[in-house]
Amino acid sequence: MRLRVAIGVLSLVAVAGVGGARIIQAQKPLGRNAMTLEAMVQELRDREKIRELTYEYGLAIEAQDAERMASLFTADGSVDFTSLGRGVIKGREALKEFYRSTWPLRRAPHRAPQSFAGDCRG
Repeated sequence: MRLRVAIGVLSLVAVAGVGGARIIQAQKPLGRNAMTLEAMVQELRDREKIRELTYEYGLAIEAQDAERMASLFTADGSVDFTSLGRGVIKGREALKEFYRSTWPLRRAPHRAPQSFAGDCRG
């Protein structure tokens, strides 16, 4: 049985049979902004990795676990706390020390603007 499915900007032609379905043809519409299937999958994977990283960041903050927090950054990753008068903290060891030193000061949860630089693990 052939099945044509439109997913976002991509149209797939799949064949269903014993053992499941397999894609036999992927067609993208003509146009400058059309993405390939590979690009769409990569974008979805990247978005999921960002979600996971954000979740892990929250857990590390909640647990006040400096090791866990630092492991979320690349070796040269940095956090910009300039808006809080703390400057830019760069590198895993500096990040561990920074978080260890600030958690005892934590009174109530708050959200402050932060910007991150570096590649996420993945």
